[in-house]
Amino acid sequence: MRMAGRLDPCFLISLAVDPSAVEHLLPAGLELLVHRRTAFWNIVVCRVRRVRPLGAPGLFGLTYWHVAHRLHVAATARNGRRWPGLFFLRSDIDRAILTAPGNWLTDLRFHCVEIRIDERPGWFRLEMGRNDDGLASGSIEIDRNGGHPAVSPHPFDSLEERERVLRYTPSGLAVDPAATVLRIAEVDRDERRWRESPVALVHCEFSYLRDQMQDQVRVVRATEVAPIDYVWTLGTRVAL
Repeated sequence: MRMAGRLDPCFLISLAVDPSAVEHLLPAGLELLVHRRTAFWNIVVCRVRRVRPLGAPGLFGLTYWHVAHRLHVAATARNGRRWPGLFFLRSDIDRAILTAPGNWLTDLRFHCVEIRIDERPGWFRLEMGRNDDGLASGSIEIDRNGGHPAVSPHPFDSLEERERVLRYTPSGLAVDPAATVLRIAEVDRDERRWRESPVALVHCEFSYLRDQMQDQVRVVRATEVAPIDYVWTLGTRVAL
């Protein structure tokens, strides 16, 4: 199955974490991407515009806000091919109608929450209320005029190294309960249109992140992605 949509706006936040603090969150068959004894937790905050089956008119698409927590991971298939990507720990969205079908079709782990947005020139704030499991509250505030850091953050020796390590393959990876099948949600996008601009993270407080990590995280990267069209290919299966 193929779905189309557009990300606008989209913010990416990368956090450095101790691998031992997150290894237990992964199913068998997936392994953390580790660089100099550091793993990476990625938060995406975006509005997905007009998501719909590929080929359907945009008029029939649904638009929603999406906050997702992911880990940089990889898997090795039975044939030896290595698949890098992201493992979705949790996704919070503000459209209840998408929760059940989204969890049936994907491994994004959707939860429906109330999301409030405040956008002003050069400024963005998102605030989430609680949902049934009590793990969705939180907020993020971003100064869109923030610049590059003067020095590269640990564990990177340079900003170039940071960009290389954190440039992830846009695929969602998950594993079946028996750890014998890798489930892949692949993204097609025009890489020539993929542009990121640095932003300043003024505030970031999510109860799910706090409950899992107890604030043992360091922000190493924050960017805004220029509006871009996505096509998601769902249903790819690979033997492990």
